[in-house]
Amino acid sequence: MPRTYKKPFGSRPYANFSKETLEKAVLEIQKNNVSIRDAAQKYSLCPSTVSRHLKKEGGEKRVYGGQTVLSRQDEQTLVEGLLLAAEWGMPFQRSDLKSIVKGFLDDQARKENRFKDNTPGDDWCTFFLKRHTNLSNRLSENIKRSRAAVSKETICSYFENMKKSVKDVKPELIINYDETNLTDDPGRTKVIVRRGAKHAERILDSTKTSTSAMFAGTASGILLPPFVVYKSRFLYDTWTTGGPQHTVYGCSKSGWFDNDLFEKWFFKVALPHFKKHDPEDCQAPKILIGDNLASHLSMRVIQTCQEYNIRFVFLPPNSTHLCQPLDVAFFRPLKIKWRKVLLEYKAKFSGTVPKHLFPGLLKKTVERLDNAAVSLRSGFRTTGIYPLNPQQVLRKLPEARKETETGAEKSWSNAFVNVLKDARFGKSPDVAPARKKRILTEPGGVVTTEDLPQQIPVNSSSTVAKRTKKYKDDPMNEPAKKKKRNKDQQTTVSNAGPSKNKEKVKITMIKMF
Repeated sequence: MPRTYKKPFGSRPYANFSKETLEKAVLEIQKNNVSIRDAAQKYSLCPSTVSRHLKKEGGEKRVYGGQTVLSRQDEQTLVEGLLLAAEWGMPFQRSDLKSIVKGFLDDQARKENRFKDNTPGDDWCTFFLKRHTNLSNRLSENIKRSRAAVSKETICSYFENMKKSVKDVKPELIINYDETNLTDDPGRTKVIVRRGAKHAERILDSTKTSTSAMFAGTASGILLPPFVVYKSRFLYDTWTTGGPQHTVYGCSKSGWFDNDLFEKWFFKVALPHFKKHDPEDCQAPKILIGDNLASHLSMRVIQTCQEYNIRFVFLPPNSTHLCQPLDVAFFRPLKIKWRKVLLEYKAKFSGTVPKHLFPGLLKKTVERLDNAAVSLRSGFRTTGIYPLNPQQVLRKLPEARKETETGAEKSWSNAFVNVLKDARFGKSPDVAPARKKRILTEPGGVVTTEDLPQQIPVNSSSTVAKRTKKYKDDPMNEPAKKKKRNKDQQTTVSNAGPSKNKEKVKITMIKMF
């Protein structure tokens, strides 16, 4: 029997009615002054059922069938705790949910026969999530504590400055730029294999190599030409053909952007776009939004921005997952299309994608972005940049609990929030890590407490002198004596007679190891 099976009306001796029928009977009693017995007889209902729903005393109505282990109030409290933990970036897993319920039952001194050792099973978790539709079981995205530590004050200050920057600026003159990498790995997908197979293997060449590309888009939904950077000392003509229209190419030793490449992108991609949409005198206000990387900052670029009335705006540190439109709404669909295009290529050819074929694959990826304009506009709207709306970002940050709780409930909520704050923001250790010191002992010998080095102050002026004296007294750290000893041992072995050769070699090996 499927778990979603519901018995049809008439197949059970109790509750053989629909909710609409019961509501009609109650409504007729209230409006037409019909007696409970007559209304129940008219709609084929039980008089006690009609009377119980008519009174509406505010008590918890008992549902038909098996009852839940936790009451409605307990389950609602549990749901609020789960949502609070997720809001502070510390969501629980199913195993954590089981442990919480077990702890609650043990604390109440209850023995639940439907659970094993008061621990819920997988079925209980599944139906618990079904009962509460505001909960869902999803894959988590790990973010660093530095990103989670972005405060409400930082975001408010950012939007105060952004309010002045975006004033009287057209959406086609608001550009957000960011670089990303397109890897040579199409990722993992679900495949059909024999049941019970230990490994679902797929023959497909993939590497960790990647190619950097700078993308930029406007608040009106215009996608600017990409800028591709190869990891190479030289750039060849075959690497620059077959790509998206007006794509610019470059190279660097690391494969990432530096100041020279960023200047090249600005003067060949961003500045021509501004001139195209502001052809009169190029003095209309414009905005260029990006992260605060050192490679994205150039004196020549800033001087040109002042000349053309371009406002260079940096995002708050560690906040690109909240405030950068490309990160929020554009890069995910781009990476999905890239993996599909790469998988089609890998299914036909082996090895790493050659650089002369990369532009063609990038062109297919960009052409398959049917809703690129919609994604860009959605990114600017979600990040609160255009139209300007700080609440789009502030509502994603955890807030303090509203002052609606009293007594013990408020104490428990405050304690819970304080624990989540410590877990979210974290604390750095106050004590500096001790400097590692080498243990000086004979090879093959046993380490004793006398072999351990003395504690040497890090800031002591005589640190170098003490170490020099220690190494001077220790024959194991004297290169000249060590070389001389090894030379003498080799000479002894070579000059020894045949009968004494084995003993000399044995002695030498013991000394060395």
